[in-house]
Amino acid sequence: MLLLTGGEAMAQGVKPAPADPIVVNGGRQVGETQPLRHFDAEELRAMGITSIKDMMQRLGAQLKGADGANPVYAINGRRPLDDEEVQSLPFDAIQSFDLLPQEAASGIGYPPNQPVMNFTTKAKFQGFEAMANGQTSTDGGGGTVEGRFAMTRLRGKKRLTLSATLSRQSELRQDRRSIRPDPSLPYGRIGNVTGAGGGEIDPQLSALAGSPVTIAAVPLDPDARQTLAAYLPGANQPLVTDPGAYRSLQPRQRTMKVAGFFSQPISERTTAAISLSIERQRSWSLQGLGTASLLVPAGNGSSPFTGDIWLNRYLDEVPALTQNGSIWTLHAGLGLIGGFSGWNWSLRLNHDRKRSQTDSDLGFDTTGIQDAILLGGDAFSPFSTGQIGAAIRDRSRSIITTNDAQLILNGQLLTLPAGPVAVTTTFNAQRSSSDSQSRAFPDANTVLWRNQGGSSLAATIPIASAADNVLPFLGRLSVDLSGGVNAVRRYGPLYTAHASLVWTPVKRVQLLATLRRAETAPILDQLGAPRIATPNMPFVDLVSGESLFVTSLYGGNPDLSPERRRTLTLTANIQPLRTDAFRASLIYEDAKIHDQSATLSVLTPAIAAAFPDRFLRDAAGQLTTVDLRPVNLHRERQRTVKATLSFAGPIGPKPEKPPEGQPPSMTYLYASLTPALRLEDRLSLSPGTAPLDLLDGDNIVASGGRPRWDVQGDMGLYRNGIGMFVQSVWHSGSRARSMIDTADLRFASLGTTALTIYADMERLMPKTGWAKKLMIDASIRNIANARPAVRDRLGDTPISQQPAYLDPLGRVVSLRLFKRF
Repeated sequence: MLLLTGGEAMAQGVKPAPADPIVVNGGRQVGETQPLRHFDAEELRAMGITSIKDMMQRLGAQLKGADGANPVYAINGRRPLDDEEVQSLPFDAIQSFDLLPQEAASGIGYPPNQPVMNFTTKAKFQGFEAMANGQTSTDGGGGTVEGRFAMTRLRGKKRLTLSATLSRQSELRQDRRSIRPDPSLPYGRIGNVTGAGGGEIDPQLSALAGSPVTIAAVPLDPDARQTLAAYLPGANQPLVTDPGAYRSLQPRQRTMKVAGFFSQPISERTTAAISLSIERQRSWSLQGLGTASLLVPAGNGSSPFTGDIWLNRYLDEVPALTQNGSIWTLHAGLGLIGGFSGWNWSLRLNHDRKRSQTDSDLGFDTTGIQDAILLGGDAFSPFSTGQIGAAIRDRSRSIITTNDAQLILNGQLLTLPAGPVAVTTTFNAQRSSSDSQSRAFPDANTVLWRNQGGSSLAATIPIASAADNVLPFLGRLSVDLSGGVNAVRRYGPLYTAHASLVWTPVKRVQLLATLRRAETAPILDQLGAPRIATPNMPFVDLVSGESLFVTSLYGGNPDLSPERRRTLTLTANIQPLRTDAFRASLIYEDAKIHDQSATLSVLTPAIAAAFPDRFLRDAAGQLTTVDLRPVNLHRERQRTVKATLSFAGPIGPKPEKPPEGQPPSMTYLYASLTPALRLEDRLSLSPGTAPLDLLDGDNIVASGGRPRWDVQGDMGLYRNGIGMFVQSVWHSGSRARSMIDTADLRFASLGTTALTIYADMERLMPKTGWAKKLMIDASIRNIANARPAVRDRLGDTPISQQPAYLDPLGRVVSLRLFKRF
């Protein structure tokens, strides 16, 4: 939503862009670009911004591209080595920030369709920063604490940054929330008996009850269990046990990360940079009680029934099932950045390695119990831990290694009457490998490797320029073109192409038309992730109308095909007032997608017909196992229109110049409203199948069909060291249609609001030592504690769609302290 800067600032004091243009080629003149917005360090401090994340949140829509694209980063006019170089940059080290239009992107090696966030650092800086953050839910449980410490030293082009981050997330168990247990499960803590093959348990019991009895609760009195009449009160009324104390809605998690960045000029025109990081994440969760279905033969002394029956019960004599995992992530990057004869070049070498391991309890060995019952043992007495075998544990692991190299060359190829032609050429090569193993699924063990290499060329070609008197009646007109090929082992050459027409007929009006085509291979993790089985997961079966708990299979799918996508985007941007602070945009997007990779998290008749081998049922027809590994979906057509209104700038009288080292005493307002309307979303699951209308009752995910409307509104107000930021998001309702009452689901609209209040303590308490360079902010996420609401045609909420399953935390409050030294 970016326009070229023009006109005068508001009389109230909106700061215009600086008169001097920003050189975006790291010191060599490729082209000069006037910034759209300029903020100095004091203005950023006045808005309470302490990180890139804060900036993206509080200036959101103002930082988006003309067609809604997210911005890219630059430091001192050059492309950074990686995200770590940008994310670890302390805001105290920033002299100023400039938002550059998308045509500046090609000058530093990016595609020419994204705006650039350029950070100019101070020539000399040394500082330390510490951050502590804690949050918890107001319903109780699920809290998280995080701490970060970093130091940075800048001396011209030399930079050293070291940081360490530690976070601890608490487990949230199901019994902390209002969740009712599933009455359809045959298991109970004492047990329920069922008939063989799902039929009646015993004709005599059915005669006593006056109707066929297919399930009955085991009597609480041990002495009465050998009497048939004792089962009459529990006939067709099974014992329901709440397993909430043995199941985690949110795992316990520990994360530690250490990172470093170092850059050093090695010649007059060349700078070398090194980036290193290592991260470890550990998690642990409960997956419910183990279960047993045991055959009790006719004639067993503990059974009063005339025929064989099944005893179904939870194994509470042994610990609950658990799942724990660990992930090690290593990144090492080396970069060389330089220039010659007005051209810039950069070479980037990266090594990434990810090692993950997951240990999952799938159940317990009940062979010993079953043998004892078959030999005449008491089936209804508590089992000893010696009778119950060891937990059946699956261990899955994977190691993914990636080595890549990228060479970027960009500069001014020639000068046309309307301006210079900026060209960016990129060459890339990559080798990656994946080794995944699973103890429970040895046939799914895979070793994959992939080589790929390619190149791309991007150019920005000016056609008309009123400022240069070249076709002045057209205003300003340019074309962005790019194309590339990437040869990927097994998939062959994959092509990308981009064409964009950018037209500014008059000041403050910009029109864009963009066509993109891209062929993308699946990432290696989608192909080779290890097979993991997780029991007792909630799932919606819209074929039978049941909401139940199943064993879910996760992992990679080595048979995935590349995705092909074609996107047409039409954009109109307007600055209706004589200020850069207020902007409006309208974006229309038409996307056609072939063979996209997706996970099907719900079962419908259409999905069952297209992917029948993904869903397993038992002899009674009840769903027991679902395969949630990614699949290719044949074709999807999406059409969307989105509008954005935004304002960002000072309001009120222009403040007087503050004392040295103090931020200006100004009132800064940021507000935006972005409604989005989905006009069409049709999906064909496989060739030859009728398309699904995801906006009118068809769905492929458990959260229902796609909402037709999405609306987001943001507002921030900052003055004299105190500020507030409010963000609201609303999604319209949707539906999952079915002829079965319990499978015809309506998903209510949902709106949530978050509020953050921050204070610059040094400004509020300037004479207090501990308040120096201290920032405090408090926030409430989901103020109304709103959760998704799902109802079937009968007005009931399916078991697996209960609000606390869909949003376990609800309202969350947090407090953050940020201190600079």
